[in-house]
Parts: sequence; C-alpha cells; structure tokens
Amino acid sequence: MVPNFANAILGLQSANVAPQNALKQTILRSIKAFIICLTALVGFAFQSNSQSNYTISGYVTDGGTGESILGANIYLKSTGKGTSTNVYGFYSLTLPEGDYEVVYSFIGMEPVEKPLSLNENMSINVELKSYSILTEEAVVEAESTRNTDGTD
Repeated sequence: MVPNFANAILGLQSANVAPQNALKQTILRSIKAFIICLTALVGFAFQSNSQSNYTISGYVTDGGTGESILGANIYLKSTGKGTSTNVYGFYSLTLPEGDYEVVYSFIGMEPVEKPLSLNENMSINVELKSYSILTEEAVVEAESTRNTDGTD
C-alpha cells in the first residue's frame, strides 16, 4: 500500500488504486495540462501578432528622361524607416496597416511627399523632377606666376 503523502502527490482517490495506474493518470494529466498551456501560448502569440502588414511597391523614374533611378530613397516621414530602389528603379516596403506620409527623394531631384492610408497592398510609381539652384554668378580670380628657375 502507498503511504498517504504519496497518495496526495500522485492524486490517488483511494488507497486501493495501484501505484502504476496512479502514475499513468498523473502523467496523462500533466500532458493534458502541458497541451492546454501550449495551445493558449500559441493562440496568444497569433493574437498579439494579428495586425495586418501590407506592401507598397513601385518604380521611381526621372520625370525628364523617363529613366529608372538607382538608389532613390523611399522613407516614412514620421519614423525614417524606409528603403531604396534597385537597378531597375523598383522599391518595396512592407508596413503595418495605418496612415503614413511617404517621402521619395534623390540627390539633385525635388522630393515628393505622398500621404498614404495603407489597408491593402499598393503599387505607387513616382516621377522625380530635377531642380537646380539659381545663384549669382561666381567670379574666380587668380594670379599666375612663372617659374623661371630650373628644377635642380
């Protein structure tokens, strides 16, 4: 016969239950509890990660020539998170659902800002236009000196 403290540990209902059966029952209860906990954890993980992500993608081209722009920057004004275009001028940026201000820029081109309400995958093609800075003319003056001595 199993002592009373063993009965309490193994969860035996009566003293006439065989210890082998009690051990099997305890193991089965432990496995069931483990499966329930695991299911709850997996469900919680999916629930906390249930916010949908969507992708904005497209091409950035030069508005004057129509050529693809390699290395153009595409970023969110609020967070700075972004990407750049590949050799074909293509970009892709995956973000959580929400409202964003997307900035498209490249050196020597006017930046383009686009408000965006992201609730589905979107394709956005952008043309950047060149800009130049107009300044006063610059005059460069220099004096010329002549080296008449030989180089010894």
